[in-house]
Amino acid sequence: MVNPKPFESNEDMIMNQTKNRAAGWLSVLVRQLLLVLTFVSLDLWLRYKTQAIGLYDIAELAPNLLTLFWAVLLSTLVTLIPSRKWGRIAYGVVYGFYFIYTLVQYGVYLVLDRFVYVTDLVLAGEGADYADYVLEFITPGLIVQLLTLIGFGVLGVVFFPKKPQAPKKAMLVRGMAALLAVLGISQAGSLYGELAGENVWDNFQSPAFEYKRFVSPNFGMQITGVYHFLCRDIQVQLGRAFNDTTELSAEIDAYFEEKPDHLGNEYTGILEGKNVIAVMLESIDDWMITPEVMPTLHQMMTEGINFTNHYTPDYASGYTFNTEFAFNLGVYPYSNGNVSYALTRSAFPHSIANMFVEEGYTANSFHEGEPDFYNRGPMHTAFGFEIYHCYRDYPIAVESVYSVHDDTFLPRNDTLWEIMTGPEKFYSFVITYSAHLPYAQDELSVWARRQFPEYNDYGEELSGLYAKARLTDEMFRLMLERLEAEGKLENTVFVCYGDHYAYGVQDLELLQQKSEEAGSSILEKTPAFIWWPGSEGVTVDKVCHTVDLAPTVMNLFGMEVPKNLMGSDILDDSYEGYAIFPYTTWIKGGTYVQYGEVQWNDGMTDEEIQQMNAFVQRYYYINDSILEADYYAGK
Repeated sequence: MVNPKPFESNEDMIMNQTKNRAAGWLSVLVRQLLLVLTFVSLDLWLRYKTQAIGLYDIAELAPNLLTLFWAVLLSTLVTLIPSRKWGRIAYGVVYGFYFIYTLVQYGVYLVLDRFVYVTDLVLAGEGADYADYVLEFITPGLIVQLLTLIGFGVLGVVFFPKKPQAPKKAMLVRGMAALLAVLGISQAGSLYGELAGENVWDNFQSPAFEYKRFVSPNFGMQITGVYHFLCRDIQVQLGRAFNDTTELSAEIDAYFEEKPDHLGNEYTGILEGKNVIAVMLESIDDWMITPEVMPTLHQMMTEGINFTNHYTPDYASGYTFNTEFAFNLGVYPYSNGNVSYALTRSAFPHSIANMFVEEGYTANSFHEGEPDFYNRGPMHTAFGFEIYHCYRDYPIAVESVYSVHDDTFLPRNDTLWEIMTGPEKFYSFVITYSAHLPYAQDELSVWARRQFPEYNDYGEELSGLYAKARLTDEMFRLMLERLEAEGKLENTVFVCYGDHYAYGVQDLELLQQKSEEAGSSILEKTPAFIWWPGSEGVTVDKVCHTVDLAPTVMNLFGMEVPKNLMGSDILDDSYEGYAIFPYTTWIKGGTYVQYGEVQWNDGMTDEEIQQMNAFVQRYYYINDSILEADYYAGK
């Protein structure tokens, strides 16, 4: 027999209904907070893993507020969806997107020690080359952390808020939360205060200036957190696309009016009419070019014009491409974004390739990578090259152990060789690859160590690097032999420079030691030299950087050096020489300022340092403005 349900008074019924509603609202609130915490966890994890969180007070208001605002907004938007099923799906998609984005930022940080901008996401194909390298950083602890973050996302789906009994009121409350979050985000810039003036050096090191210009990805991540970093990044890129550039062009004109005219020097025109093979050396550091490791390159460097204080700054991301951009154009890429997809329609009449074409040369470029890597196909056309030649399109007819990753592939491939050295007057630009990371167990490293066992006593990583570098050196040996056999060597000049330091070496202490042994504690010091048969060995110890190479080459070949390049002829006595790095860092003579702080100083007064600081600030601005305004169009 079933016992009858006890009689409830109206008061009891009202009380129970109130309790149920309260419990329902409490459940919704708790579940809503759970969604907020899942989003916050991604930002906290990234900052913790990259140590960015240690670069500012963890209790600092702005970055934490911004992350909280975005977490509230994202969690609220998905719960505004009327259907709980589709709300769960939307939450899973949004959380999954930011999880992947956060993980990508972490992976890039491991390789390059910095975060990346949204424009770099189009370089995912190039980034796949680093996958093996990143995998070496995976530890059981990291796997546990990632599984925990995934677990947060699963919890968010499982405990996604149920619809309360008063859906209209719930929608109103959630709408108000979303509105408050949007208002908070919209006031992000004001969190850092107002700038006193554009040309105040202290501004350049401040969160307010960084938020305005957004030129340092690491600093930007510190002051915004992962969610607002992406938002601000997109905002800056869109603003760049729709900017009115009239005033910018006028500012640029004024900057170059102040630049001294190039008057020529004892080196002007000494190589006029000769053929040119320019080679960008992948991961070849200055300390690697020794008689033991790279005998051919060492001899060429010693016999040629050797720029012993040449630096390759790491601007933005896409290190290799940004360096070839700077070399070919005499202008640096954006300080806050990759240029490989943004500037395919821009005009660069004063590129090295275009200058040689005007002199009756053919101009072609060569590399093992596909044309879509760094968008090199279209970009090299924009540089002025007739065709970008990918080695994969030119297989060797007979079976060979040599792959396109082995630099000796180029002089062994008859078709490529004929294109590169074919007409009477040629400018050929070659990007090497063999010395690319990793250096331990990848197939090319293992094979290279077998070919050059003399390096096996240097430890697994360094042995791999040396053996791969030797493949690059062998490419030069074979090219010189073939040019001489064909009677072309006497009329050929080699222009060689490194694309970056050997950052693929995981042992940072070893890197620092090797760099210091080579004469500099600044890792970005890289080789650069110009050699031709009969060159007598000239050492140029003036500080210089990548953008200086283009006007230097133009002067050597008797071309008029354009005044409106950011670089200067290194061989010009009126050029004092300096190297400008990102994020308020520069070196001039014996003075080195890093992130606005003097690291060492040999002879500059405080006033001169402040003047150089101001010049660097303006240099960044003018360089970016040139690209934003498509300044060279019609010049």
